[in-house]
Amino acid sequence: MGPVKDEENIFGVVMLSMVGLWATASSTGIPPVVTALGGQSLLMLTGISTWDECAKNSKAWGTFVSFASLVGLANMLKKLGIVNWFASTMTAKISAAGLSALPAFLLILTAYWLVHYLFASQVAHVSALFQPFLLMMVETGTPGIPAVLSLAFVSNLMMTLTPYASAQSAVMIGGNFISVSQWYKAGFFFFAFYWVVWICSGAVWWKAIGIL
Repeated sequence: MGPVKDEENIFGVVMLSMVGLWATASSTGIPPVVTALGGQSLLMLTGISTWDECAKNSKAWGTFVSFASLVGLANMLKKLGIVNWFASTMTAKISAAGLSALPAFLLILTAYWLVHYLFASQVAHVSALFQPFLLMMVETGTPGIPAVLSLAFVSNLMMTLTPYASAQSAVMIGGNFISVSQWYKAGFFFFAFYWVVWICSGAVWWKAIGIL
């Protein structure tokens, strides 16, 4: 491919700087939106990118609009108290059903996993549901550490469910390597596969190392 060009060096520095600012946003106080706009502005000022190129990228604009709408809806669910209502209702029903700790754990974890069909962002899902579902697990008899770890693992595994499950999913579906219907089928297959591997095999391993 030849030696690295000046434009490629500039692009690399800008991208690495944006990733660094994004990763340290909580410490620096710089919102990710400011980082994104600043990085794009630098690329345009240096001539590496142009507005015409950005305006013609209809798939990117479609992703922005759809994700903004879905993330906004998820935030409203939390703001209106629907998330807390759902968590308290589930806890009451599980307690009323007289389920022991293990069946309650499996039910709550599976519900936390599958409810991601309603979310377009892992961040929105975790920020809205992680704490309520963790409390449900602990209140129904699951030890604290296994409850936290299991929800943390699922918070990453659930990104395979739908073509809008995460920002990465949107980029992948935009490459047209797989259709939407194929993604849903594959996503459910991976859900079943991961459920067996992480719940069955993982439980045996956790028992062996003393977490359970």
